[in-house]
Amino acid sequence: MITAHIVAAFDSSSVNISILLGQAIRLGVLIAFVALGEMVSQRAGVLNIGVEGVFLATACAAAGASFLGWGVWTGFLVAPIIGMVTMSLIAFLVLILRADQIVTGFGINLASIGITTVIVKSKPDLNFVDSLKKVKPFGDGGALADMFNHKPSVYLIVPAALVCWFALFRTAWGLRVKAVGETPAAADSAGVVVNRVRWQAMVACGALVGLGGASLALGQGSGFTENMVAGRGFIALVAVIFGRWRPGLVVGGCLFFGLFEALTLQAPAWGLTIQSQLLNMVPYLSCLLALAIFRRGTTPPSALTRPFERKR
Repeated sequence: MITAHIVAAFDSSSVNISILLGQAIRLGVLIAFVALGEMVSQRAGVLNIGVEGVFLATACAAAGASFLGWGVWTGFLVAPIIGMVTMSLIAFLVLILRADQIVTGFGINLASIGITTVIVKSKPDLNFVDSLKKVKPFGDGGALADMFNHKPSVYLIVPAALVCWFALFRTAWGLRVKAVGETPAAADSAGVVVNRVRWQAMVACGALVGLGGASLALGQGSGFTENMVAGRGFIALVAVIFGRWRPGLVVGGCLFFGLFEALTLQAPAWGLTIQSQLLNMVPYLSCLLALAIFRRGTTPPSALTRPFERKR
């Protein structure tokens, strides 16, 4: 029955592939900022489960900046700063106090949900703030216009991915990040301060996640609502594995997952009578499918989740 509905929908003129792809780009980019940050952190050997909570906190911070009248673009400055501060706290817990990375991450996620819920209930106007205006490089009509009718924050993913690629693969810092993520003991013997490099990678992760939070609150939406991240931080974790810890592939994986989320948004317009609860499952089922199909050949950094303590 569902298959018949899908075939009928695609035979219908209501299906606009260019609009679908445009939504996939917009939704995929939100995840891509977070996934790029997580990729940098994991390449340094730190599994950052807490990106979901940091994503939520930075979205709230960006909306707060706009709510206070500081300007929309100020939110894109405030959110990365909040992301870097929060990641510094996580770095202190897992690198200095040697707390478990996974437990710490889930703790940050729960704390973020609690704090932002209190904030949004006390300031409901956070859901009605100024946001970015769309940029229309191809005008209002045609397939290209449908695909690239986005707010400026969407296009920030291109320089962000290029900077990540250059920093990780064309600089000495990138070599140090790879060394502390693969063989921290050998890196330490070569004079690299392992935990310092890991801390730097986590701060960079916080900045990128902050861009994602600002894009979510002020780029896709026009404010902050309770738990608006809705699990996208966990999808970003899957995208890192899917993309084999490489910036281009990671962004491509995020666009893939964005396509599935876009399908759930377009389904009602296509006349698909599927319960909303089932539609909401689609992006997460796509993650499971991707892990099942592409798990072979995905080798994480050797020292991922392993704390480092210098031998005396």
